[in-house]
Amino acid sequence: MSKKINWELLHKPFGSQRLPGASQPKYTSGKEYMQKAMESLEQDEMVQETLQKAQPAMETLLKSRLSSKTPIVVVRPMHYQASEMVTQYNKIYDDKEGWIDNKADPRGSYFQDVTKSIRPGTQLVLKSLDPNLHEFIFEDQEGKEVVIPYVAKQQLMTSSNILDDVNEFLQTYKGE
Repeated sequence: MSKKINWELLHKPFGSQRLPGASQPKYTSGKEYMQKAMESLEQDEMVQETLQKAQPAMETLLKSRLSSKTPIVVVRPMHYQASEMVTQYNKIYDDKEGWIDNKADPRGSYFQDVTKSIRPGTQLVLKSLDPNLHEFIFEDQEGKEVVIPYVAKQQLMTSSNILDDVNEFLQTYKGE
């Protein structure tokens, strides 16, 4: 078995060696690559600065919508960590049915961390707060219960119309 070196690939400009079917941007030089990276970094810094300016207004608007039970509309996919109870029932033997779950004795239950997501277009109305488990309990437009932990408050604000409404307000405020 002999190995061959493809000298043409070695002399091509930086970034032009791409895997077939890969959707990577094509750069002609390392300088262009660094310029794109710096532009992306500056854009991320601007977004963080805007979020920092909007944070107090977003929290105030969230409190207002929660207290007035105004629907919060999810406009971007929202992903968050939550704990979910997994119930494992003890099995008992019944002569007629065989092994069945003993629904009266769920001793094997435990909490499991899961990643949950809410689709765009979902409307959430506050149903109640659970101060013991630190959770918001919402009801969506279909009547299903959606439980979001307090620590996911930032994702709730940035993935919903709260961020859009605050940005719109800040833009009109800058324009005056």
